[in-house]
Amino acid sequence: MKLVPRTSGRLSRPVIATTLVFTLIASNLLSLQAQDATIPLQKQSGSPAGGQSDPVVVVSIGSINKLSNDVNYVAGAVGQPNLGAMFGMFSGMFTQGLDRDNPAAIAVLLGDGGAPQPMAFLPTPDISKALKSLEAQLGPSDTLSDGTYVISVGANTVFFKQLDGYAVAASAKPVLELAPTNINALFDGLGNDYDLGFRLRMQQVPADLRNMLIGQIRQGLDQAMRQQGGEGNADVANASIEQLEQLINETDELTFGINIVESERKIVFDGTFKAVAGTKLARMIESQQPAPSRFYSVIDPSSAAYYHAAATVGPEAVEQARKNVDVQLGQIGQVLRTNGVSESDVEFIEKITDEVAELALKTMEGGVFDIGMSVGFEGDGFQMVAGMLVADGAEAARIAQSAAKEVEGKPDAPEFAFNSGEYAGVTLHEVRFEVPESEDELLEIFGGKPVLHIGTGAQTLFVGLGQGGLEKMKQLIDNSTSPSSDERPIGQLQAKLEPFLRYAKSIEPNPVIDAMIQGVSAAGDGGLIRFVSEAEGMDTQSTTFEIHEGLLKAIGAAVMKVQQQQAQMQGGF
Repeated sequence: MKLVPRTSGRLSRPVIATTLVFTLIASNLLSLQAQDATIPLQKQSGSPAGGQSDPVVVVSIGSINKLSNDVNYVAGAVGQPNLGAMFGMFSGMFTQGLDRDNPAAIAVLLGDGGAPQPMAFLPTPDISKALKSLEAQLGPSDTLSDGTYVISVGANTVFFKQLDGYAVAASAKPVLELAPTNINALFDGLGNDYDLGFRLRMQQVPADLRNMLIGQIRQGLDQAMRQQGGEGNADVANASIEQLEQLINETDELTFGINIVESERKIVFDGTFKAVAGTKLARMIESQQPAPSRFYSVIDPSSAAYYHAAATVGPEAVEQARKNVDVQLGQIGQVLRTNGVSESDVEFIEKITDEVAELALKTMEGGVFDIGMSVGFEGDGFQMVAGMLVADGAEAARIAQSAAKEVEGKPDAPEFAFNSGEYAGVTLHEVRFEVPESEDELLEIFGGKPVLHIGTGAQTLFVGLGQGGLEKMKQLIDNSTSPSSDERPIGQLQAKLEPFLRYAKSIEPNPVIDAMIQGVSAAGDGGLIRFVSEAEGMDTQSTTFEIHEGLLKAIGAAVMKVQQQQAQMQGGF
């Protein structure tokens, strides 16, 4: 997947926001098309064959053969081969006469006056044969004097026109004249590169429609906020609308695709996001480039999981982050009070979160975001270690000491030991927790009194937890002394399911977990998932998310085991 993080530390928000915008715009385009279906269309000057050469929306569907092969592979991987057979049966019924090696597409183009007009592009050298094969389901077709084919589907009429190796379908005959002469250009970057692909060219959406969309969002949020009440909710709504408005008006192109790659035994979610050149959003993206990292050593394929991000941060991104933080911090007290937290505790939490947020923002103002974390299992033990760049390590220690004073003497409060030692110029601290005897699983993981190790350097903060956590933290401190400028993505995450399953089994055996371990072991990839975000030029960023076969087999094994257990229970009755 390739979508742009708005700030380095929050990689998922733009994915959600952009997907929402894509959905809303597509639905509005189709709604307008339904309203304008009777409007006569005229050829647009300057566009090929009088048509709109640059569609607003394209949804591509992989070829029949590609889809059949990929669905069969996934169905087999999850232990449900019958699903692949069913797909093959239904696709065979409704795709006779179509080219099985070329992709299909649905596109929304703009007609005269900017009216959106969707049309379908079907791979076939002769649409008449395809329509003939579907007579039993759709009824016979008619042929007009100019060679256009017409069929009735319920209350709707569909028109078809043959263009080289594709047939174009639309709900009104004049719409067919909008079809671009170079149909293959529709599939650039999509087509058989994906099983399912989407492309939205936001700037092709008329400004009036974009403004109408923003107005609908604002109206909906205003109504929701009035129902919930509270000035803080209104602030959140306004901030969200401002960001969506920026996203809608300053996005150039969004591409998203899902591809099943049998040869590499994985499913890939892949996309790109491009901002309009010269806009604030483009400047934010341009400023976010890979940076040298102190915490690169967490990138270890043999670990159970790791996360790493190192990127430059521009002033626009810092400004946006500060606005977001101010709004979100204003919500904390309201949420806590609503849930019955005492006023003194609310004031304490607000104070600490304000200080932590200010330290984080000062770090971003330094122009670099750098963080690394890894999780592993050595023997039967769990270890987690993390390191991050901070503007002032002493300030981080002071905030922790302030929090410790507030909770000192309270029931179940942890024990703090500040300035307990020093290692390689980093001051060491400890936080000891008491695990209740009733928490069997936590006792198995951490023992009776787990220790959270904290290290604060001049501009660094380290954390170690679990068996051997202090040693792991010291290793990370050693590796952080010389920042590495090797090329790497802006952000990346990798995790393997198998070590987590085996550790869970060591704590509490479970037949479903046993089945999942067998499934993931058969794949040999550890149940790998990967997430990567990269800079692609000055105004474009990309994101890729991969699910490997081991995870699919583990899911399939779990489903089958649960089904077996349910069948046994029913048989017992």
